[in-house]
Amino acid sequence: MEKIQGEWIVKSHSEIENLEMLRQSLKDNIDLMGPQWNHHMLTFITRQSISRILYLDNLYRTMMVAPGAVLEFGVQWGGDSDTVNKFERSS
Repeated sequence: MEKIQGEWIVKSHSEIENLEMLRQSLKDNIDLMGPQWNHHMLTFITRQSISRILYLDNLYRTMMVAPGAVLEFGVQWGGDSDTVNKFERSS
């Protein structure tokens, strides 16, 4: 585990290098993607990120059968809450 730019990372050095190459490729190409840039971002998403989105979708569907509020604690950027919120707005 190491801290990179303020975030704790649990990845091998080769994974970190591959992610940095992917990030640089995104930075190099985002202006070329045109008005559908958000749709084309899927080109740069990792397997782990897809798994996380699918997990959050499953969690959201499970939560919808119970009354109450959804709270998330200890968030850094609020990405999980924002993703679940997008599921809610699309249903």
